[in-house]
Amino acid sequence: MSDEATFSNELLVGLTPEQREAVMSPARRHLVRATAGSGKTHVLTLRIQRRVTDHDVAPDQVLAMTFTRKAGDELRRRLFREGVRDVRAGTFHRAALNLVTQYREDRHLRPLTLEPNRRKLVAALAQQLGESGELKLEDWQLPRLEQEVGWALSQGYNGTLYVKNARRLRRDTPLAPAQMAEVLDRYVALCRSRGLLDFDLLLSEAIALLREETDVLASFRYRNRVLYVDEAQDMNPLQFM
Repeated sequence: MSDEATFSNELLVGLTPEQREAVMSPARRHLVRATAGSGKTHVLTLRIQRRVTDHDVAPDQVLAMTFTRKAGDELRRRLFREGVRDVRAGTFHRAALNLVTQYREDRHLRPLTLEPNRRKLVAALAQQLGESGELKLEDWQLPRLEQEVGWALSQGYNGTLYVKNARRLRRDTPLAPAQMAEVLDRYVALCRSRGLLDFDLLLSEAIALLREETDVLASFRYRNRVLYVDEAQDMNPLQFM
């Protein structure tokens, strides 16, 4: 009995017709839409396993993006139990960090440091702006500023785009939109000057490399022949980019 027949007969048992189609479809682009708890991750696991079993793709050519480290670990465990090893499954940020780190190592550039504590960076910016007399920010304002910076970066906005879209969306901003845009741009500049990236700036850095460095894009496409996103409906615009 062939590997494909074994897979079809044993692992497709109990699937609904729609789930079976999602696992077996030859389509290169595929979107699975279903309610929570309906088995989307199980279907994703089977689809990866089926393609590896069919020799359609090698395990180390698969990149599966997840929203948490725990989800990535669980996906790898499920595949490992079925004899599928070397699939890379992890968060958007892990994939972006690998890409950015490799790029800088290859060019002997100083590594960038990931700073997960955005509040610390916002506080440093507030101190900088206060000492220069440009803008006085109180401690009670920092949580809202941190939240707004995070929202803006997750949308892929710089200061100019922030002003345009904050007004269009009638967003309740912690500062006047023009002031908030200045804070946003100064925040990014502060991070760059210190060689720091928060999680959103890490994604932006990876996106910029893929867009602007043709060799980086070619290498990424060569290494990652298949890309999957678990729970894709939860992507923000930056993750989608």
